[in-house]
Amino acid sequence: MRDNIEAIRLALRLGVEKRSAQTAEEIAVLRKYAGFGGLKCILNDANELADAAKWSKSDIELFAPTVELRRLIHDYSHDDKEFNRYMESLKASTLTAFYTDNRIVDAISDALKFQGIEIKSFLEPSAGQGAFIDSFLRNDRYPGAEVLAYEKDLLTGKILSALHPSILTRIEGFEKIESDFNGYFDVAASNVPFGDFAVADPAYAVSKEIGYRQAAKSLHNYFFLKGLDQVREGGLIAFITSQGVMNAASPFIRMELVKKADLVAALRLPNNTFSDNAGTDVGSDLIIFQKHTGKKALSADEEFFIQSVIDRGTKVPGNKFFQAFPQNVICTDAKVGTDQYGKPAIVYHHDGGIDGIAGDLRKALDESLHLRLNLELYNSNGIKPHTPDPVTPTPTPKQEAKETPKVEKKSSLTNTPLMQQYQEMKKKHPDAVLLFRVGDFYEIFGKDAVTASEILGITLTRRANGRDNYIELAGFPHHALDTYLPKLVRAGKRVAICEQLEDPKLKKTPKQKVVETVTPNQPPKAEPEPEPKPAPAPVDSSKMEPAKEIETDGSPDYTDNPDPRLFAYNLFGELEPIGKPRRQPKPAEDAPKPKPSVEVKDIPVKKFRPLCEKELEFYGSLNWEDNPPINGFYETMMSIAHRQLEEMRLEREAEEAAKQATSNVETIQEGSTTIQRTEGDFVPGRQPRVAAQKAELVEVNMSPRPFSEDIQFFHHNGSMVVHDGLRATASKFCFK
Repeated sequence: MRDNIEAIRLALRLGVEKRSAQTAEEIAVLRKYAGFGGLKCILNDANELADAAKWSKSDIELFAPTVELRRLIHDYSHDDKEFNRYMESLKASTLTAFYTDNRIVDAISDALKFQGIEIKSFLEPSAGQGAFIDSFLRNDRYPGAEVLAYEKDLLTGKILSALHPSILTRIEGFEKIESDFNGYFDVAASNVPFGDFAVADPAYAVSKEIGYRQAAKSLHNYFFLKGLDQVREGGLIAFITSQGVMNAASPFIRMELVKKADLVAALRLPNNTFSDNAGTDVGSDLIIFQKHTGKKALSADEEFFIQSVIDRGTKVPGNKFFQAFPQNVICTDAKVGTDQYGKPAIVYHHDGGIDGIAGDLRKALDESLHLRLNLELYNSNGIKPHTPDPVTPTPTPKQEAKETPKVEKKSSLTNTPLMQQYQEMKKKHPDAVLLFRVGDFYEIFGKDAVTASEILGITLTRRANGRDNYIELAGFPHHALDTYLPKLVRAGKRVAICEQLEDPKLKKTPKQKVVETVTPNQPPKAEPEPEPKPAPAPVDSSKMEPAKEIETDGSPDYTDNPDPRLFAYNLFGELEPIGKPRRQPKPAEDAPKPKPSVEVKDIPVKKFRPLCEKELEFYGSLNWEDNPPINGFYETMMSIAHRQLEEMRLEREAEEAAKQATSNVETIQEGSTTIQRTEGDFVPGRQPRVAAQKAELVEVNMSPRPFSEDIQFFHHNGSMVVHDGLRATASKFCFK
């Protein structure tokens, strides 16, 4: 905090004096500026002494320096508007400002210089106080080099201008760079800001490519694609970034990068890389690309780079590239923990501090640059393609070419510990297809990869084996072994399975050992001490059964892809996984198809309750001719009553007919058996048929009857007669 305040004080004073840092003391003060990425306390209110009550106990000791910083900036501001701009810019930088130690940057610049990289134009898209500029241009390495630096923070930009008055410094965001600089620079190097913040770049936001649209939503991804656009053909970008670039579940950013550039290096830095300089522990990666827009295929390393993986046990995200090259993880200790957001992550630590990290970084970077850097493409400046058209040679050079290579030099790839173990296992099992376990995948190399790719139908790629040679490579996930192993055995191939005996997260090169071999027409057997078996008797080919053809129903076959994933476009045109399809078992061929069945059910009819005797007596005595219903209620009750009376009459007639038929039956007894004699057909368990009889008409007395109820308002004129001789209609008593 104190170093930052003194650097800002000096930068503001130099701005008033309109000069740059001239003495060694002034330069030393300005270079101690480390940003406020690890000092979130400046976001708190510190306008007056009463604001101290709002601060936490852990930050209260920084309250006084924060007040001093605010007063310092206020005193050098022309007005409150300028003061607010300074403070807002400073607060915004706390989310992204993590400055790199000079020793880490020196390891990067020294490795590139050692490989023969010459720089004439240099781009720093997020310069900070200029650590990358100081390292790359120190000791007048590249005299006359043109440098363009961008820094968005206002105060940091003033410090950068005071330290480097000879370069072109722009105090604005990298997205403001003009299109004239596209394909202009030789090298772009920086520690790009961390954070998932959107960038206001309309060209990226509305791009047809999904990778560019996604890059506009995350700051670190945007710097990679934008920086790659600014370098020329064959140029390099070397960025230190968060682990989110390689660990992100979405592969579109990485696919866009490897589509237009060659992967040169990918190194994972320990979490204590920024502890001393920025005061924070955060995971980060160093990624270097070489622009190559005319490429036609991806290397095996780039195939690994695209694929992100998640550990099933710990749920920790990672990248397949580091599983294939564990030596590219710079650390001495690794354990499962959480990142700065509280999510599961592997926490890497280096016991050697910054010096140890810089030393190991330089060694790993030298090896990666030696394997993958195309110096010819870099020196061509994009004038000629990476692979020139072949020229028909004369006979003389052909003979010389055959005679010259007397001693074959081993490529650096074969000298890696991983490939040395593979070659040792292959010597022990030369006639077997060797499945070599690397992380969560089984890898197959060389001729075995070509054979396996034809049998299994998996992708065959090539991996750089030096500068001019390539080695074939194929692979599949370890959990798909049960799917692919039978196919190799059925094809008549002997298979040797080589497993890891140590955790690759704890050791750079875990030991490997063949634990099982599978031979055609034999069950799996353990590798140690195989028992010899006599040669089988020859089989007559005429007795062999013909191969059966497999019939399919046209539905998708997931046997070759045991872990299918379904993607769909969202509203922004981006592909997102929507889950795994649940495979349903296929029905047997001979199984009968279910026939459609129709179930007939009786529709329930709404029934009314039976009327009691008084209701039947009253409503059944009314009829529609002499006493028509005066409202809906009377009409309903009269209908129910007459229907119920008719049903009761029919039941009585049926009972009487049954009794009469029973009385006419003669019984004949023969010993102890009683035989009933009836007329007509007799069905056991049923009553005898009775001839249908016509129902007799029952006369109903419809003469006027005395009325014994109270007169209601709904009684109509002429509907009934009053009791006790009062021969008057009901209209006399109705309410009008």
